[in-house]
Amino acid sequence: CHGAPSLRAAVAEAALLISLERNADVVVASSFAPLLNNVHGTQWSYNLLNFDSSRLYALPSYYVQLLFAESLGAFTLPAELDPKTDASAKVFVTASIGRQTGPHASWPSGVKVHTPADAEDAMSVDPQSSASVLTIKVANYKPARCSLQVRLDGSQFAEEPQLNATVLTAPSPDESNSLDEPNRVQPEALEVQWSPLEKNLVVLLPAWSVVVVQCFLR
Repeated sequence: CHGAPSLRAAVAEAALLISLERNADVVVASSFAPLLNNVHGTQWSYNLLNFDSSRLYALPSYYVQLLFAESLGAFTLPAELDPKTDASAKVFVTASIGRQTGPHASWPSGVKVHTPADAEDAMSVDPQSSASVLTIKVANYKPARCSLQVRLDGSQFAEEPQLNATVLTAPSPDESNSLDEPNRVQPEALEVQWSPLEKNLVVLLPAWSVVVVQCFLR
């Protein structure tokens, strides 16, 4: 039921993973199979890692799994979407924060997401519990770029936070990797803008993209 192992499929899978994170109170874990495939002995048409005797390539779906696995959260925060959209807009928002040590640890009070009313973006905000990192995940499943503004409320964001952002995208949603071209679709660095007055992160989402932004709390 996967179809072609393309960027389009990877973005759809990212939207699904975001939904799983939004329901982490009932979803214990997820996994992807099959994983390994010798191209000269293929049994399944959709495999994350494919190889022959001397070469290897990963599907775009592998990088989605990698990005999400490396940015797991711990606790969910209230999240507000503005403007409000109905279910047909396919806009998913969640927020969570990781564990901080100390008896007086403070948390961001909430996350507000501003996105066009007709957007088809899936967004998740979560932290790494061991490093006080707020992680924002976005899956833009549409053929148009989108500007996403994320308002971060809390004393941690009085100053400009340290940011690290990664994007998975390609010129066409049908792009994929192969033994001859193993790097056509792979994660790359993405620049994120910080607005100090509004305490907003401004993320420019390419069409057909998965974006992970890490915000290191002070």
